[in-house]
Amino acid sequence: MSQLADNHEKHLKITLGQRLRRLRQSKYLSLEELAKITNVSKLTLGNIERGDANPSLSVIWKISSALSVPLSSLLTHEDEIILAKITDKQPLMSVDDVLVTEQMFSIDGSEMFRYYFKPHSVYKPVIQANTSVHIITVMKGELTVQINKEEHLLKQFEAIRFHSNFDYSFKNKTSNEVVFQVIVQDMN
Repeated sequence: MSQLADNHEKHLKITLGQRLRRLRQSKYLSLEELAKITNVSKLTLGNIERGDANPSLSVIWKISSALSVPLSSLLTHEDEIILAKITDKQPLMSVDDVLVTEQMFSIDGSEMFRYYFKPHSVYKPVIQANTSVHIITVMKGELTVQINKEEHLLKQFEAIRFHSNFDYSFKNKTSNEVVFQVIVQDMN
């Protein structure tokens, strides 16, 4: 392994350890308590927090699930500067072929996405188990957000905020693509 790869791996281990300790402490959990809810040994968790372990993806997944945070939030250092450039993202097509989405950022239970919404389309998101707050900002075009049967028309640079436990959907009633950003903040 090259020196650069060694340094990168060491940085990832340290970042993971720091993030885990900070998240665990923010939830007022001891290592022993976290071990019980994750089914990961206290020794392993301590080694991860010190940057001395190389945990498997399965172990990191157990930890992120137990702490109710996105997996990627354990691997991102909050002091890092992360630049999300349009050329860096790999969009994923939604199941119904009307919405292309890309995740821009994920940290501490908050995520930011950019959506590209096809003309004359309707999209109803899958209901999530976790309660979260959604903040939607239209970057290009006009978006109709229906919340509990009430429609809200958002034009370019306008925004709306609501809780995910509402019944909601997105509508593009225009002949042009709509681009909007969504910040999802976990409330658990």
